[in-house]
Amino acid sequence: DARRHAHRARRVLKGLFSEYDAILTFSAPGPAPATLASTGDPRFNQLWTLMGVPCVNVPVPGERLPVGVQVIGRFGDARVTYAIFMRRPVVFAPRLALDWLQETGRSRNTEIEIDQRYGEGKWVGAGEPMMYITGSFFHLVDLETIFLQKLGPACVAAYNAWTMCADMPKTAFLAMDARHCAGQEMAEMMAYAASVGSARAKRKVGAVGFIGNATHATAHFFGREQGLGTMPHALIGYAGSTVRAAEMFYETFPGEPMTVLTDYFAREISDSLEVCRRFPDLAARGMLSFRLDTTGGRYVEGLDPATS
Repeated sequence: DARRHAHRARRVLKGLFSEYDAILTFSAPGPAPATLASTGDPRFNQLWTLMGVPCVNVPVPGERLPVGVQVIGRFGDARVTYAIFMRRPVVFAPRLALDWLQETGRSRNTEIEIDQRYGEGKWVGAGEPMMYITGSFFHLVDLETIFLQKLGPACVAAYNAWTMCADMPKTAFLAMDARHCAGQEMAEMMAYAASVGSARAKRKVGAVGFIGNATHATAHFFGREQGLGTMPHALIGYAGSTVRAAEMFYETFPGEPMTVLTDYFAREISDSLEVCRRFPDLAARGMLSFRLDTTGGRYVEGLDPATS
């Protein structure tokens, strides 16, 4: 029964601290004792010990001996600073994570200070603090894991996008986040990360990089209003040949750039050349491209595993 009363009192006290930063009260009744035989009456301390809150006792000058004043703080709270780092090299892609953190701070009516040590798109080494986050421990402690979930994958994906674009600087990439992500939030994160890594490759090595992605919702990360797409496997199977599928696509969307899927029949090279011969004008104008979605169980046409 006593424990129930104590828990209820802590909940009431927590509500009080939502309006006030601290409570001031006496440390003990009256001034300090005249001798060292006793520390005085503890009745003013017992309540705060039961509540488990931090207390600081400050002496205030009195008529003869000082009077003790207690400063009582919020239960379980402290001002803390987190150093945020990754255990591997990454490309810094913090925007979505920071937007979420700042919005959460506003909704909780608490101030969160962010000290970024790197700009977006910068390379960050393993173990190097990329930012410091300072604020109320009470408000930050339950956000730590969610924040890292929003920051870490984006930084790793941006690093991967940067290395892909830098290794193949003349290749234009299309981000297929909608097809390979678990939900809208992850798709947004991966599209953003691809744009950050691509922008770094453009700055560093003059790469073409990512020219777009598959959905309208995240096309803005690539400076577009609409997403870009490719024909699905189902269309190839329905058409019966890669060339016929390309013809059907062109008949339906004349004048549009066409990306042809050429791995359905395991004839990536042969079918790519046949499509180019069928649509020489599109190829000459740079409006014809190819998508390879070859599985890990086999390799491109004409190459055995060792040759690949």
